[in-house]
Amino acid sequence: DSFTFDTLANQNFTATPTVPRANIAVFSGFERPIFNGGSDSFATIALGATSAPAFIIRNNGTLPLSNISMTVTGAPPGEFFVELAPATTLAPNAVTVATVRIKPTTTGVRSATVLIHSDDPNEDPFVVQLSGLVVSIEVTNTADSGPGSLRQAISNSALTEGYDTILFHPSLSGQTITVSNE
Repeated sequence: DSFTFDTLANQNFTATPTVPRANIAVFSGFERPIFNGGSDSFATIALGATSAPAFIIRNNGTLPLSNISMTVTGAPPGEFFVELAPATTLAPNAVTVATVRIKPTTTGVRSATVLIHSDDPNEDPFVVQLSGLVVSIEVTNTADSGPGSLRQAISNSALTEGYDTILFHPSLSGQTITVSNE
């Protein structure tokens, strides 16, 4: 609703009344705003590892935000799941944290759709596209470089956060791997 007023100087202005309501806002774990329909990414992880990016959900409205829940769709079963569910109700200006656990079953770009449901009148569900890169840190051959090489495993390990374990395929038992200095 808008209202137009005439002033004594024949100037018009429009006023829009504020309607009390709940209003969801979502941020990445690093407090970066995520817009409805937007995207977030998880750090590169090694196959066999897991990651749990956090979502901060805030009620920017003037009424409580209720019926909050989170689901994950669009990924192979078991690869993405809600690990820490959000609070079901938020007072105005209150926050809750939720996490989605990623447990990839294959390498490459992995993605899913996170749906945050609530009683927000115009953002239900709040949709976030979540994606990231999963790399192999397994040596499967004795080549100096390329897929499956020790050099590639070390390179992939450098892409991930924290410590990694480089695995060697059982077929390499007793083999020698020579890494050149080129």
